[in-house]
Amino acid sequence: MLSLASLGGRPALGIDQSPAFLAQGEQLAAAAGLAPRLVAADIYALPAGLGQHDLVLITIGVLNWMPDLPAFFAAVQGLLAPGGRLVIYETHPFLEVFEPQADQPLVPRYSYFRREPLVSDHLITYDGLDHGQGAPSYWHIHTLGAIVTACLDAGLALQRLEEHPHSNREVDYDLYQDQDAQLPMSFTLVAGRPAA
Repeated sequence: MLSLASLGGRPALGIDQSPAFLAQGEQLAAAAGLAPRLVAADIYALPAGLGQHDLVLITIGVLNWMPDLPAFFAAVQGLLAPGGRLVIYETHPFLEVFEPQADQPLVPRYSYFRREPLVSDHLITYDGLDHGQGAPSYWHIHTLGAIVTACLDAGLALQRLEEHPHSNREVDYDLYQDQDAQLPMSFTLVAGRPAA
């Protein structure tokens, strides 16, 4: 969210359920001379008074933490002002069928249509290193169809959907780039809330 300022945006609100992550966000915002409101909240139980915004940005790794996509997109829709836009830049769901740490990382390991979450007690990092164990985490695999449908069912109008051959994941996933038979690795979705 804070990086939007470099494109001329005025970040107004950031939501996360991790107070530690938000504390880091406050430090980064102060260093950039920004003062957005940062709120620790469960997206499924947002506090009142968060307002409506012209742009909602969802970036990598958000959707897979969401067990209930329809309720998630309903919350997002409520944060959008009439005429506002939702932009999602996420890992492509098809990449979730592979396990880069497996002996055969190019052979699918998980079903694209898996409904039960992947459960892990390894700490999630973005540097490719093992940082040990932590509390169990639950990673939900959603198909691209489920994501688009939940977005539409929330009353948002799809404006653009692009699939990309580049990675926006941890460095472990770089091995899937630049293949002769290239997998989709990330996507951008733009949807709008109809003007009142």
